[in-house]
Amino acid sequence: MSLSGLPREYQRAISKLCILVLGPYDSEQFLQMFRDDLKQSGYAGVNIVKELSDPTRGQEETEDQFWLHKSEYWVEKADVGFIVLLKDAKNDGVEQELRYLIDFHKDRIWRFNVLLERDIRLSSLVKGLIEDWTPELTQNYSKREEFSKFAKGRLINYVKKLYHEIEKRTEPCKYD
Repeated sequence: MSLSGLPREYQRAISKLCILVLGPYDSEQFLQMFRDDLKQSGYAGVNIVKELSDPTRGQEETEDQFWLHKSEYWVEKADVGFIVLLKDAKNDGVEQELRYLIDFHKDRIWRFNVLLERDIRLSSLVKGLIEDWTPELTQNYSKREEFSKFAKGRLINYVKKLYHEIEKRTEPCKYD
């Protein structure tokens, strides 16, 4: 279903939906194309976590700890999200973000989707986490272009589920 096929009230709510993309930083070009494709489809509130402002950094935090802290901070503020794991990418940070979500935000898991590139090699720990994930929220793709198609379908479902939560907002999605 395209956005034009949605009732008007849902179409107005779409700009208020805050969408977070978590993925490997060494695949930033793909993440930007994924984000841009969603934006061109009308989802103005989609952001890659790296592009968002930084929370306050703890004095003792290492750089790696800080980047994880930043992701954790924004996971709590997003309406929905996509966790992207790609073959031939450094997915360590994304795997930590997934683990954090499952360990500390079980109440928010239904808002996040795991997108896997087919034939990706994952640690047994991450495989176990994903196997416990709600099946409809995890998808395998052989072509990266398929990620956006699935995401758009999921986002229409989220707009419907979250309509009463997001329609009350007076402004488009703002991450602050």
